[in-house]
Amino acid sequence: MVEQHKRSESKDGKNDDIVVTDLDGGGIDAIAKPSGGGSGANVNNGEEGDDLVYLKKWVRTRHAILFRLSNRTVQVVFFDHTEVLLSSEAKLVTYVDKTRNRSTHSLSAVMKEPRADIAKRLKYTKDILYQLITGTKGGKS
Repeated sequence: MVEQHKRSESKDGKNDDIVVTDLDGGGIDAIAKPSGGGSGANVNNGEEGDDLVYLKKWVRTRHAILFRLSNRTVQVVFFDHTEVLLSSEAKLVTYVDKTRNRSTHSLSAVMKEPRADIAKRLKYTKDILYQLITGTKGGKS
């Protein structure tokens, strides 16, 4: 397990510590690039074709905890009790609001008719992923 601490400055000028925990040793860039080229880890537990989804990385920021799973799903749990789940394979966004109502939308629908609550969290998620992939602050909007 590799843990890295990054300090970046947020838009409001405050420092935002990002703690990255790499559970598989694949490096920070593994968030964007799947290791092994597959959609998930193929772990054989006695039956052919069993896919075991497991946590590859997690990142803690000032506003949320981001989890990257072995099937390339990204889950972001915000400290205001909202969540965003991004399924890269199905191109779906699942949003859980503060009252625990869950809704799933296609990524294209969210981009066409953005909801302010979802858009704000998706932008934050994009910015954190951009920082992790490039090692810099300031994702392009």
